Amino acid sequence: MSHASLRFGDENMRSQLAILGEWFLFSILMFTLPFVSYFGSKYVLEQNYPHFKADNLFLNTLLPVVAAVLTVWTVIAVYAYIAWRDEFRSNQTKDSLASTTKEVKKDN
Repeated sequence: MSHASLRFGDENMRSQLAILGEWFLFSILMFTLPFVSYFGSKYVLEQNYPHFKADNLFLNTLLPVVAAVLTVWTVIAVYAYIAWRDEFRSNQTKDSLASTTKEVKKDN
């Protein structure tokens, strides 16, 4: 096994750890941020709009739930964007490595 293949294996392991780290971070965000959004928006609405505390239970629940759902969609969209960007960069790196390999083979 050559030194270059060991280095590639280390980079591959770092890449897998980075992916797992991002996945773990976004999993935590996906769990906690909707709760923060729900209870935070409910608190803000109750403090700033006295008529919000009225007997209308549907409205008391609907707006904070919409805020929580939008928060989940935002977390998913950011995760998808980061994954797309990483895939795009990965493809660019593979293309540059392939062209470099072709140039090295031509020189030999």
